[in-house]
Amino acid sequence: MRFFYYYPTHDKPAGGNKELRLHASLLREVGVETFLLRDERFFTRPNAFDDDVFYRVPIDLAPVPFERAGDHLKPDDVVILPEVLLRDSLATCANWNCRVAVNNQNGFYGLRYGPPRALAQKRIEFVFAISPYVAALSHHFYGVPRNRIFHVSPWIVRPPFEIAEWSPESAVAVSYMPRKMPDLVRRVREAVQRTHPDVPWVEIDGVPEPEVARRLRANRVFFVAQDLEGCPLTALEAMTCNAIVAGFPGTANFPHPYATAANGFWVRDRDAAAAAVAVGKAIDLARAGGEPYQNMLRAEHATARRYDRASVLEGLREAATVVRNRAYATRRGPRAALGVRGWLQAARLLYDADRMGLAGRLAGKVIGTAKRLRKRPAPVEKSGAAS
Repeated sequence: MRFFYYYPTHDKPAGGNKELRLHASLLREVGVETFLLRDERFFTRPNAFDDDVFYRVPIDLAPVPFERAGDHLKPDDVVILPEVLLRDSLATCANWNCRVAVNNQNGFYGLRYGPPRALAQKRIEFVFAISPYVAALSHHFYGVPRNRIFHVSPWIVRPPFEIAEWSPESAVAVSYMPRKMPDLVRRVREAVQRTHPDVPWVEIDGVPEPEVARRLRANRVFFVAQDLEGCPLTALEAMTCNAIVAGFPGTANFPHPYATAANGFWVRDRDAAAAAVAVGKAIDLARAGGEPYQNMLRAEHATARRYDRASVLEGLREAATVVRNRAYATRRGPRAALGVRGWLQAARLLYDADRMGLAGRLAGKVIGTAKRLRKRPAPVEKSGAAS
């Protein structure tokens, strides 16, 4: 049995690609020969750029591109497809004489770019899900039985994100990453600067991981601008570096895998005003220090330790054993629920992506009519003679 991770060409750093490489490196330790299956574009473009310069986690390349891999794979080989391109990539390999699985790291993309359920049920043998809510979505919308879904968490606690003692030399300052939602991030920063004008903001963007960790450790607060995530990584990395996290959990109405009132100042996603208040509270806590501050750091460390090497390796070892022996009948699989808000979030995603068919079109007509009625001006009453 060999694993081939389909790895589309993407020349910018991405947390999903980093975790894919880290998981592949651990799978080799449990005895699974693992390769990256790059696309034709990677081999034919004029430059030889490899995005591993961002991660430094080298994984062997398959000798053929994804588009022509079907002629070279063996029946017991496993092609693992990313959720972000699943509709097209699953159709490409639907008739290949090999096993097919999905590495689902983002529930939002997994729904938006998901394949027809009938094809998914027929062709997807198993799923790696990065968080419990993503596992639930994979079961309900791909039709994959729960005993064929493996919850494999991201590997966070590793160099340079080791959990270390807090340093009193760290500054009362806010580090942040401007790449996602830059306009919203700017609004939050400007609002906090009006209430805390003496607190510097330190940007983290386009730098290697060791520098990311250094800046997180050097500043006591991290503004979290997470959005549309499966299991958000940046807040976890900040937790290992003793930065109090404040901002957006990043999973909208889906159940969050780790955000609690004990380990951060969390507010509703994309609510800039609330985020500014949360960052202000984090600054005040970091400045005051004392037992409340240390309690939050301890809660952050406890959260991050759930994503250490041993935890991830345990999940991958179980998955490799079950998949190798096709022993799905002996396991139960993740049982997480989406909840009412999660189901409504899923329906909204499917509607926005025009994936609800006739029901979606009817719902669109009803919503459109309701909006037009709300905008229609109220009739003006005619004045009449008093009787």
